[in-house]
Amino acid sequence: MTFTRDSLPTEIQQMLNRRDASTTEDSYLIGEGGYTPDDESILVDCVIALSLGKNVLLKGPTGSGKTKLAETLSSIFQQPMYSVNCSVDMDAEALLGFKTIEQENGQSGIKFVEGPVIQSMKKGRFLYIDELIWLNLKLSQF
Repeated sequence: MTFTRDSLPTEIQQMLNRRDASTTEDSYLIGEGGYTPDDESILVDCVIALSLGKNVLLKGPTGSGKTKLAETLSSIFQQPMYSVNCSVDMDAEALLGFKTIEQENGQSGIKFVEGPVIQSMKKGRFLYIDELIWLNLKLSQF
């Protein structure tokens, strides 16, 4: 059985319908959905928590469907999802952004290129951080 918005309580359906359907600039980041939970309450609880402005932490073994669940939530909310896959050599620039030199109209200048954390925060988008356990301890103290 595939989950649909119709499975949600009426109040949550109305809240989702009132939300902005996202800008087209990031629409390619909206997940396709397709997560089929063994227990539908997992998905319903996530939708309700996100509807209330809460964060959701997905924890489980490899292959348990965490990424597919996140993509499905993105699809349900029609909200783009930025994704970061952590590794032991990840640095702050990969998450937050970096400065670069840019040439414009014959002038050199420094430009900040935003990383996925900054972009998702500024635009109010979903952020999925995969393999958080591999995030460098120094980096996680930011």
